[in-house]
Amino acid sequence: MDDKTAELERILTMGFKGVKIHPDIQRVDIDSPKLMDLYAAAENRAIIYFHAGDDRYDYSLPEKIIKIKQTFPKLNVIAAHLGGYKKWENVNNIYKDYDVYVDTSSALWVLPPNEAREIIINYNPDKILFATDYPVRRVKDELEYIERLNLSDDLLEKILYKNAERLFNLN
Repeated sequence: MDDKTAELERILTMGFKGVKIHPDIQRVDIDSPKLMDLYAAAENRAIIYFHAGDDRYDYSLPEKIIKIKQTFPKLNVIAAHLGGYKKWENVNNIYKDYDVYVDTSSALWVLPPNEAREIIINYNPDKILFATDYPVRRVKDELEYIERLNLSDDLLEKILYKNAERLFNLN
């Protein structure tokens, strides 16, 4: 067992639900061979939360998340920033055939409301999570941003808490 999988085992025994990988900060490609043992150990057991998409680096391209989902189809994946920070143009098409959650962190303040609403409306409503990227973004501000999108009450409830309750087995 390598250090990454040993750490995964340790945090799961402590009650954590998964790990975050921020490829741009950690300077590792999402689809690096160095991470394959971690994904294999996490499949059906833990959530892998990825910083996804950036216009400065290629480490976190949404296409790389798809490669991981193709290799590990039972891996629970969350792609932050509506699935592709500053790479939103194809998010709905890229993930549509894959079981990938996206979150709203650091996306709603950058995207014009009509674009954010369009991405959310066209995505799988059961796979969107509210998130803030705190301390970078304040919860109060993120709630105001999502409320401006005029989403249906049903969709808003799913995003704000119901989808997370299901994913994290909080019911």
